[in-house]
Amino acid sequence: MKKLAVVMMLCAVLSMAGVSGCASGNGNTAKPSADSVTPEPAGKEAEQDSETTPVGAEQENKSAQEQEPGQKDVTDQGSSSSGKEGAAADGKAAEIQLTEAGKEFLRKMCYCLPEFSDPAEMDDEFWHEFIFLSYTGAWGDEEIEEVTREDLQMQEKVVKVSLEDMEAYVKLALGVDLPDYKPAFEDMSPGQTSCFYRDGYYYIGLSDFPDFTFTYQDGTLEGDDIYIVKYNTAFEGDENAGSVVFRVRPADNANGFVIVGKTVNR
Repeated sequence: MKKLAVVMMLCAVLSMAGVSGCASGNGNTAKPSADSVTPEPAGKEAEQDSETTPVGAEQENKSAQEQEPGQKDVTDQGSSSSGKEGAAADGKAAEIQLTEAGKEFLRKMCYCLPEFSDPAEMDDEFWHEFIFLSYTGAWGDEEIEEVTREDLQMQEKVVKVSLEDMEAYVKLALGVDLPDYKPAFEDMSPGQTSCFYRDGYYYIGLSDFPDFTFTYQDGTLEGDDIYIVKYNTAFEGDENAGSVVFRVRPADNANGFVIVGKTVNR
């Protein structure tokens, strides 16, 4: 009987040890670290799902619902109006970081870039206007020379731009290659302000622009990767003289975008 009691007591102890071991294994499950916890989206209650809603979906956050359908703000560095809603969450749209330098580049394009909506519209007239307007104002520290103009009976001051610099400028602005547009000095009309090519350089005569000013208004996402950026136009004291609307898409360049269309509303 004593042996039986000892055996029964030993079994009970082993059984308790086994149960204790199982409980210990279940109770020591590690908790997620702070780094692994997904934060709740801004503006949502804690109990809501933290998934980002793709552009075009019916369930969007409050700030997106206040905008026009299908549009979101361009991410705007240096401005408080945009946040991080410039890219679609489904990965179809890349995000544009519209910096102050990017805004200034587009402001210059308000003066310089002709209207267009299709690459097929970029004919010789387009390139002549774009090249001329881009440099005739001598915006920066461009090289200035003089050319003899017998038709004007004067030495005309011109901006001298290398072919390589012009190619890089066109690629940055439009994301396309500069075509073989090289107008000759001899082909210019009498009295025309210079815009010609000679020996690896473009020569653009100096002139002034009318009294237009352009002010950044806003930027919104239009489609998969097309953004609309608007500038208000003022002219001779009229603060509502129209607007300039650019269509841009993200690009891996100094600006973070290239221009794929421009419309002037007068």
